Amino acid sequence: MADHADAMLAISGIKHYSAQALPLWPEVLELSRSPDTAVRLSAYEAACFMRPPKADFLELADRAIQDTDAGARGAAIQWMVQRFPEAANQRGLGPIADEP
Repeated sequence: MADHADAMLAISGIKHYSAQALPLWPEVLELSRSPDTAVRLSAYEAACFMRPPKADFLELADRAIQDTDAGARGAAIQWMVQRFPEAANQRGLGPIADEP
């Protein structure tokens, strides 16, 4: 697995090229399994930018919503709600209500 700096640089490029970077999906999946929380979160963000097919996105998002890091879980839930609200509802997730 790449070190932190290399991983973050790779993810930055993937975000920049977004959907054009889809051939790099396997690498994003590998980075999403990193023991480094920042790398995992950045990989989840890159996945959102890439706009992979629904099944691929949901497979990663389902793992991300169980991440040990609360920030990663929250971001994954937000992206799922935004991109695939019906899938989020099926999983008992939904938009966070504003406080009164």
